[in-house]
Amino acid sequence: STPILVVDSKGRVAAAFVGRPNDPSFVASSKAVYDAMEEEGETAGFQPKTAPHRRGHFTAVNVGVTHGQGTDHPVYLDNHQHTAMMGRLVSNPHVKRLAAFASASLAAFVPGVYDYYKDHLDRLFEHMPSLPRLFPPNVSVYPSAAFNFPPNVWTYKHRDVLNCPFGFCAIQALGRFDPKKGGHIILWELGLIVEFPSGSLVLIPSATITHSNTPVANGDTRASFTQYAAGGLFRYVDYGFRKEKDLKRQDPALYEEISRQRPNRWKFGVDLLTKIEDLRKSFS
Repeated sequence: STPILVVDSKGRVAAAFVGRPNDPSFVASSKAVYDAMEEEGETAGFQPKTAPHRRGHFTAVNVGVTHGQGTDHPVYLDNHQHTAMMGRLVSNPHVKRLAAFASASLAAFVPGVYDYYKDHLDRLFEHMPSLPRLFPPNVSVYPSAAFNFPPNVWTYKHRDVLNCPFGFCAIQALGRFDPKKGGHIILWELGLIVEFPSGSLVLIPSATITHSNTPVANGDTRASFTQYAAGGLFRYVDYGFRKEKDLKRQDPALYEEISRQRPNRWKFGVDLLTKIEDLRKSFS
């Protein structure tokens, strides 16, 4: 399918409806990922407390590297009784194919953000060699993912405020549903309601744009696979591989410099966004 880009008044890419490759084998991979999630979910023994949550009434399992909400340093999430299941899903070659397509799409349509991710995360994993990557670096730049399990995944109106504020989340729809009857993605500030077929990819700054989905039609089923990056990972690197309170105590000069930059930090993030004319040149 042909990607559709949403740009702001300055011509910067604010969202990318990437779609999916015109390749039957990719569609088959998307179906295989859904089938794997459905099969794993049926035997996982999910507890009622896994749903509902603030994003919706479905079971979501996060996997990968994160930092924040009380951690002293970046950690690989502990999936407890679901560790083996998540290992099987992450190592699934069809999951890796979807992950690679999303990462490559980020590099193609928002290269400034991709480079920012790659630079910081490469330094993080070099500094912490015992910290495992979610995917090999030649597969995906993203450090974390969420598997949103079928049969009825549609999200409430929300923002993912712990993600990098100028980062782009990669959302891939999965399932057996009619995209004209349900499963649409809604970007509230942009006033957009867009069909979101199974196997398709959307890239959005999920921390800053409020988003949700419409339910699928009766009898249809839907899941999703999402990749993201917690903002705390990048701050940890910028702080010299430490928490803010430790930076303040150990390096007051650097702490003061970072504090002075904060009021204009949003400008830094905006400058990482790609202008449509630059994309036209790169694809010409």
